[in-house]
Amino acid sequence: MTSKKPRLWIGHLIRWLLITAALTFIVRASYGSEPWKLTSVTRQALSGMELPDAAIVSVDPGEHGVRSVLLADRENGLYHRIFVLRKFGMIWSNPGGGSFRMPLDPGIKADFRGGMTTIEDYRFFYYSGQINDPAIARLQVVWQDGVSQDVTVQNGLYQVIRALPARSSAWNPRDKLIAYDSQDRTLYELTPERNEIR
Repeated sequence: MTSKKPRLWIGHLIRWLLITAALTFIVRASYGSEPWKLTSVTRQALSGMELPDAAIVSVDPGEHGVRSVLLADRENGLYHRIFVLRKFGMIWSNPGGGSFRMPLDPGIKADFRGGMTTIEDYRFFYYSGQINDPAIARLQVVWQDGVSQDVTVQNGLYQVIRALPARSSAWNPRDKLIAYDSQDRTLYELTPERNEIR
């Protein structure tokens, strides 16, 4: 009887080691080499677009677990924006969607570039751009339905996203970005059609 107990214990240990190895393989194959690091996921997304690595400028908390990551590649004069999800509270993934190869141009005072991506049951509308006019003190995005959001500028770049149910929403060119000066006077008003001030 006593000789069987160590064998049972070793059998259970081997079984759990095999299960752990299989789970590790599945996670790495599905989510990349270091899915617990946000930088690993952004690097993988940029690599898939044949782009060099870029620094994270900001992470918008977003809605419904979807976050937007703004990246800047100052060396090559580009910025990018991608969506990410955090699964199981620790694994990052890229569900698709985003904007790549947008030029960093110091001649642009302000720009307003956007789009839409459907993730699961929601459409995520997004805008991002650069701010190079030092007279701009505050930004605000006013969506086509009247909802307004204050926008934070970090390292000369900004982003804003909004989620709406996929069945009831469509992109609308009436969204606008308003730039104010320190006296809260309107400096610029940008729309998807008139999306750049030089």
